[in-house]
Amino acid sequence: MINQIDINRIYYFVKIVEAGNITRASESLNLAKTKLSRELSLLEEELGVQLVYRTTRQFKLTDAGLSFYKKVKENIEGLNQSISLLKNQDDSFTGKLKVTAPDDLGVYLITKIIDEFSRLHPKLEFEIIYSNEILDIVKNSIDVAIRIGHLRDSSLIQKKAGNIEFILVTSPQYLRGINPLSDIEALKNYQTIGFLNRDWVLFNKTRKEKIKLKHTKNCNNFFAIRDLVIAGHGISYLPRFICDEHLKTGELVHILKSWGDYGPPIQVAIPQQKNVPKKVRAFMDFSAKKIGDFFKK
Repeated sequence: MINQIDINRIYYFVKIVEAGNITRASESLNLAKTKLSRELSLLEEELGVQLVYRTTRQFKLTDAGLSFYKKVKENIEGLNQSISLLKNQDDSFTGKLKVTAPDDLGVYLITKIIDEFSRLHPKLEFEIIYSNEILDIVKNSIDVAIRIGHLRDSSLIQKKAGNIEFILVTSPQYLRGINPLSDIEALKNYQTIGFLNRDWVLFNKTRKEKIKLKHTKNCNNFFAIRDLVIAGHGISYLPRFICDEHLKTGELVHILKSWGDYGPPIQVAIPQQKNVPKKVRAFMDFSAKKIGDFFKK
């Protein structure tokens, strides 16, 4: 039955009763007196009940009108408060934010960024998906995606955050057991550990070489590959950021230092939308800056 009643007319009725008559109510609502009188009459028709006795001199509630006023006044006030709270609510830092990132970068860096952002905005909830699979942002309702490489999807809003350096590394014990490496072509003669059997693309100041290798081991996780290298299982081509600590301790050795890759960009992407939620834009900008600061070290 409620869908047959115009809620605005109930609001006008409450305001008329509070003002004491239609004239004063029309002034406070900035509505024409004739329109307000008409809205009251239409409400009575919708309810099938007379709410007010109206004469040229007198405005008085009927018993039904008084009973109805007492019941709806509190509900109307509650509705107004709920609307006001909703309008004033800062959606930047409430609700849920769904974030995805590559497994390795996510575990190593993005978790720390989310921790820091959460401390600034403790009411914000996170759903975090770390995966090396390129998830469909729209299909999976993802708010922010951190991706490595150039993104082909033009429907995304993208922000470059930094670049990842790749280097060739091995362990001291493996290095001691092989002939000195003079050039990248020699890599075909040694045990190598690959990421999902992908070819290695290496650069120096004048050359770019794509090397096809028959890896003795393949893995989909750079941390696992790094640990295999440290354990003496061969040579790999890894992001420097996950090797730095172990290069300092001597567990890893940077080889063929003139070769590497300084190019793969890190992109922060969000779905294309007319009005980007403040919380999405805030985390996009925050994470892009933090990632950029980290890779400038």
